[in-house]
Amino acid sequence: MASPITGIDHVVILVRDLDAAAERYRKLGFTLTPRGTHSPHMGTGNYCIMFRTDYVELLGVIAPTEHNAPWRDRLQAGEGLKSAALASEDAAACQAHFAALKLSPSAPLEFGRPVAMADGSRDAKFRIVRLPDDAVPGLGLFVCQHFTRDLVWIPDYQHHANAVIGLGAIVVASINPATTAAPYARIFGADSRMDEWGDIHVAAGQGRSFRFISHDRVKVLYRGAAAPQGEVYVAAVEMWTQATGRAAAAIARGGLPHDRPEDGRVRVRAPNACGVVIDFVAAPR
Repeated sequence: MASPITGIDHVVILVRDLDAAAERYRKLGFTLTPRGTHSPHMGTGNYCIMFRTDYVELLGVIAPTEHNAPWRDRLQAGEGLKSAALASEDAAACQAHFAALKLSPSAPLEFGRPVAMADGSRDAKFRIVRLPDDAVPGLGLFVCQHFTRDLVWIPDYQHHANAVIGLGAIVVASINPATTAAPYARIFGADSRMDEWGDIHVAAGQGRSFRFISHDRVKVLYRGAAAPQGEVYVAAVEMWTQATGRAAAAIARGGLPHDRPEDGRVRVRAPNACGVVIDFVAAPR
């Protein structure tokens, strides 16, 4: 069965204090949308960092509900990049795709959040299908179908002082990268490949990818910048910037420390980015 998933819609960075996290990311040179509040049955709120075709969601729990129990469980292990939303124009088709893979998807769930516009408030509307926590190791996955893209990708919020234009790779640390990567490859209908260092890459559409690395590789690549969170966890997210120099300058203006590895990227360590390393890398030409 061909996968109805077209790429990565957004990643979710789960935080304990939503407003404090938003201020931290502003200091990293990002423009944030106004604070949003989801439908009452969801019990969550967010700030979004919008790029050209994808985005980052800073998510916090406002009130405990049945639907946000998985978020509360993940938050017990600490803040960080805890989930990825997969892009699709048909959440129901994704549910069927997951069921065919025997992954026990949830029923489609619809919700929304109000968005203030010049002509008044309108509701952004979504439909999601979740995979159970044990479907893929280290990361919650769900499909997000947008019904009101114009209320989410608002041009005024897509310009960032750090010149970021999109997500790149999501880097997952594992004691067995090949085993961890296998269900991701099935979900995307993609072949995995191993590079010369033993890292496993799974293409996720539109040039994005998941990269699976060993714990020993984490020590080599991130040199203490990543925060270990168990046997399998998201160590880092790469973001495409049009100019690494602009990224470094924006972070410096915000008063936050950053590293400059030898390959030219700009790195913000996990404690300074709510639990996940952010690597600002040159956008592909």
